[in-house]
Amino acid sequence: MLGGRNGELRKVASEMDARERIRVMELTLQRLLGLVSAADSKISAVFAAGVAMLGVLAALAPRPACWTLFTGLTSFAAALLVLVSLVLLSVCAFPRLEGPTDSLLFFASIAKQTPAGYKAGVAELTEEAYMHDLTEQCQRNATIAFRKFLLVRWSLVVLFFAIPVWLIAVYGLYQLRQ
Repeated sequence: MLGGRNGELRKVASEMDARERIRVMELTLQRLLGLVSAADSKISAVFAAGVAMLGVLAALAPRPACWTLFTGLTSFAAALLVLVSLVLLSVCAFPRLEGPTDSLLFFASIAKQTPAGYKAGVAELTEEAYMHDLTEQCQRNATIAFRKFLLVRWSLVVLFFAIPVWLIAVYGLYQLRQ
């Protein structure tokens, strides 16, 4: 008897036939693709908040002669933090196109094939090759989902640090308008 959660999984996996393993990997890939989509869905709201914060700073910016050291520094710091947050989101938003070149599941690999070539590849696909392709796709999508969630999280952290600085800058800029 293998101990611990991983040991239990190995024991269960060893009792599965190939079709059951494939089904588990298909469900895993589906779940991982959902995680990638979940991370992507957070981008637009955070991006909109950051752009709105920059827009307020720009709208309140006085003529160059009216700036004070305090408003200049706080506005610059707030804008810089918001821009860092937006850059992190931008990196997160770009699709990752690197992957296996001979995959029948990876969109970039499929797109590089002719329809006839793809059809022939599917017709020749063995159970073992399909399982191999599934495991590669699961690992790759897990890496993508992890990276996306990490980038969104850091973008939010930076944006949260920007909020108090931004509020101080906005207050200072409003004071210059008086």
